[in-house]
Amino acid sequence: MGGGNVKVNMSYLCDALQLELSSVSLLGGSILKTIIRGKGEAASLAKVAVRDLETVVAAAQNMGVLCPLNVCPGLPVNYDRAKTGGIVWQMLGELKAKRKNPLTTIAFGGRYDGKLAEFQKSGIHNGLQVPKVELSGAGFSFMLDKLVNAVSSSAGYEPIEVMICVTGSRPQLKEVAQILRPLWSNGIKTCVMETTAGAVDDLGKEAGASVVVLLGDGGELR
Repeated sequence: MGGGNVKVNMSYLCDALQLELSSVSLLGGSILKTIIRGKGEAASLAKVAVRDLETVVAAAQNMGVLCPLNVCPGLPVNYDRAKTGGIVWQMLGELKAKRKNPLTTIAFGGRYDGKLAEFQKSGIHNGLQVPKVELSGAGFSFMLDKLVNAVSSSAGYEPIEVMICVTGSRPQLKEVAQILRPLWSNGIKTCVMETTAGAVDDLGKEAGASVVVLLGDGGELR
């Protein structure tokens, strides 16, 4: 009997962790309904979480977000962010339709309390006058090249023509500016990325660049 219960509980847990719904309103009829409609601390926390999700989704829709908003109450998209509390979100786009998995992460965000605490400790350690108060905040990060690529087909944008990839621990900013100026002056769409030599080809392909220039530590071009 004990072994059977363990199997059932593990199966329930796996299903709950992988749950993905097209609407917050569907949570009450999902596998999580036992928790949401129950009593005790777990049920209370679940009800608060559902209300928070409803508030966030409603706010997003009121601000004009029209894309589908899926809810994943199980495994978060970024555990390191989620473990500090709050809602974690990510924006996906079908940028590479020919791939087996065409979805690409364009942006993601959540609470930044942990990062703020790290910056605070770093400042204090380096002798800066940083107030010793509890810091809270939320924010998001986005991939500019992928965002531009996502809107290019609908907004009439063209991908960049030249990508300058800067490698090394000390970027040659002066050399970068000298390369950028004539290109921009002649109307050639050019962007600059700090990266590693091994990631240059993939970055160039993702951005749609015709030419990729690699600028090394010593100012050498390739």
